[in-house]
Amino acid sequence: MRVLLLTNMPSYHQIELAQAFEAQLGAGNFCLGIYAPISADRLEMNWQDSYQADYLLRYSESSEARTALHKWIESADLVIQGRFPINLLRTRIAAGGLTFAYQERIWKKGFSILRFISRLPHLYKNYWSVNRNNYHLLAAGAYAANDLTRLGMFKNRCWKFGYFIAGKTGVTRPAIDAKIGIVWCGRLMALKQPFKALEIVAGLRDKGVDLHLTMIGGGELESDVKAAVTKMQLDECVELTGWQSVEQVNAHMASADISLMTSNQREGWGLVINEAINNGCFVVANQAAGAARWLVKDGETGIVYHDDQIDQVVERLAELCKDRERLRQMAQQANLNLTQNWSTQAAAQRIIRLSECLLNTEPGTDEARQLFRDGPCSPVC
Repeated sequence: MRVLLLTNMPSYHQIELAQAFEAQLGAGNFCLGIYAPISADRLEMNWQDSYQADYLLRYSESSEARTALHKWIESADLVIQGRFPINLLRTRIAAGGLTFAYQERIWKKGFSILRFISRLPHLYKNYWSVNRNNYHLLAAGAYAANDLTRLGMFKNRCWKFGYFIAGKTGVTRPAIDAKIGIVWCGRLMALKQPFKALEIVAGLRDKGVDLHLTMIGGGELESDVKAAVTKMQLDECVELTGWQSVEQVNAHMASADISLMTSNQREGWGLVINEAINNGCFVVANQAAGAARWLVKDGETGIVYHDDQIDQVVERLAELCKDRERLRQMAQQANLNLTQNWSTQAAAQRIIRLSECLLNTEPGTDEARQLFRDGPCSPVC
């Protein structure tokens, strides 16, 4: 099988997924197509744009690269379309080539008639005009499928997917420290809701929990967050590090007990959840994030909460902080689930199996929908 993965710009998690594809398919049977260079704001966040590999083609780099990518789009057995122009795929889709749209939810600001009307040209161009049985959805998050099926798209062609990182096995945690280590990572902006993290930490402190919160990231709310830390008298237990490299973020998570993920519904996936679980952190995640409901089982492998449940989160966490061993056991179960089912290795293997099944069975049969009961490539709807 020959597989083409298309994405808008390079990111380390897409590179790791590409590496898993190439390892399973073999040299010459996989291609990663990148449409544009990495954006300036991502570079400020310590992302890099220096990836090189035989399977990597950059659309913006040269006419030779564009020609090669056009040939891949035409001839590949499977094309996975991330944020990549639909116009370059129309001929393939019209010809019946198996193609997956790989994306997050489209109504991040909520659905309304006015938004719907204003986006009609976009919806027609990117969805209705290519609505064919060979065009499927890889839903990157728990809300993406519902957003699109309500438009009449992808009926019985929606599959769970997400963003993936290479799973770590046998994660060794440091010795238990007197303080509870908590980490929060993201842009300091409204959708990430950093003040919710401070609210949770203040509540835990007031219940006598000895803790330290490391907040990683920068953004337009940085000065406001610093002011809130002082106002809430959290200076002694909260540290703002600014942007850090992927390696530094992993090191912080590997030494922390708990990871807070407080984003609202505008967070399409929330890769920080993958990263925290992969490093053995106990995850507390807002259910609005697309990854939360699929990667964390509330009360079993972490805590999934609603924005109006901060008091309950504090109560539950305060109790768990009294039993560090249980906290670690729950985090280990989450890590096992990620490694076995939600890692790059598992995702690549599953999409290949699903595609082979779709290519070798008649449209409308249930065989593909019965391949996986849960996790990547299981049916959403």
